[in-house]
Amino acid sequence: MKEKFKDSALSPKERAEDLLPRLTLREKVGQVNQKLYGFQSYTCNGEHVELADSFKEEVEKWGGLGVLYGLYRADPWANKDYTTGLTGMNAIRAYNLAQHYVLEHSRFGIPMLMSSECPHGHQALDGYLLPVNLGMGAAWNPKLVEEGFKVVGEQQKEMGVDFALVSMLDILRDPRWGRSEECYGEDPYLCGQNAAAAVKGCASAGLEVVAKHFCARAKRPAA
Repeated sequence: MKEKFKDSALSPKERAEDLLPRLTLREKVGQVNQKLYGFQSYTCNGEHVELADSFKEEVEKWGGLGVLYGLYRADPWANKDYTTGLTGMNAIRAYNLAQHYVLEHSRFGIPMLMSSECPHGHQALDGYLLPVNLGMGAAWNPKLVEEGFKVVGEQQKEMGVDFALVSMLDILRDPRWGRSEECYGEDPYLCGQNAAAAVKGCASAGLEVVAKHFCARAKRPAA
């Protein structure tokens, strides 16, 4: 008889209730783990993509992988460009390699989720980018924000991303803060309207959103 957690005819709740008791504590911890940087999890040389040892070690340590963060991320912090990062078929190769490795090293064949930084668009090579949030806020046009994030959502879903990490809930009170560009402005109503529009745009493409950083971000700069 097929185990319940493998039966797609059952509800997610029923499948999860059957699967959870089968997991060890280590495996459960691994499923809520998102500390691995995806952009450090591979090397790319021409059309050859290879998984890094650090990725393999993390998967084997936890008997799987809950979430891989930022596989496609390309910016100065990630240290990825068109010679070292993922575009076109290489992006597909990298995703398939990583997902296959996770499935092969999970006792129950649990696939990993993919998260991606999305402060103002898809932060990847050839990614669809929008103006920074301050610029979008200055337009006073939530409908346009929604339309832009719909395109972002579609592109991310096409690349296997499950949920976007979107910095958009901070209220700008002091322009000396180093991440002021992540705020839609200083008015809570405008920020709330644009944040809702961004979520709706992503959701219309089937992309989940983690909305940041409502209560645990901003520190007042030293005077």
